[in-house]
Amino acid sequence: MLDPIDGTKSFITGMPVFGTLISLLHRGRPVLGIIDQPISGERWLGVDGQPSTHNGRPIRVRACDELAKAYMYSTAPIMFPGALEGRHRRLADAVKLFRWGGDCYGYGLLSLGLCDLVVEAALQLYDYCALVPVVRGAGGIITDWNGGALGLGSENTVIAAGDARTHAAAMRLLTGEAALPAAGLGGVQVQVLAQRRPQRRQRLDRQRGGFAVELEGNGDRVFHTWPLSQ
Repeated sequence: MLDPIDGTKSFITGMPVFGTLISLLHRGRPVLGIIDQPISGERWLGVDGQPSTHNGRPIRVRACDELAKAYMYSTAPIMFPGALEGRHRRLADAVKLFRWGGDCYGYGLLSLGLCDLVVEAALQLYDYCALVPVVRGAGGIITDWNGGALGLGSENTVIAAGDARTHAAAMRLLTGEAALPAAGLGGVQVQVLAQRRPQRRQRLDRQRGGFAVELEGNGDRVFHTWPLSQ
């Protein structure tokens, strides 16, 4: 399968993050992938069951144990219409650094251990098949937003991650389940499991013999109370 110019808009505006994607599928599953960037002279090669290479040298993703430490790329906001926009935004709000742009080059950076997540939607088969063997051969994980394998008949969403822990946390946010970190107050440990965007600010107030925790941000609120421990 050939995608001669992945990142057409980047190509026509002179941004050197486009690439040529070549992939081979066996029984509907990508088993070989090439990302070629002719301007920078870079080529990533992934073959099922073998280490991925960058210009002939073996490459490896980096460890990242939580979203708060992660660097993340997505190509463009237009990929996330309607409800997808909010789901993507809550993930982007949760990472350490988020940047728009990249096209296929972002997956190459992830495979080199230079970023931790690439999250996209509205992709075609030829957009992602070459990426799968490259990311996996570098030790990463690449699935759709529900954790399904990518190939013929898969969804048009993608999460690529260098670390299984970051991948799992990103998938929980994108599918609507967000775990907020525990907060302590006077020996009381508070943990909230929310179905909305992770919030940036917490306010804790004493109320009727307990503590009320209100999580605020962007119009969403999760409110709950816990009794004081004796």
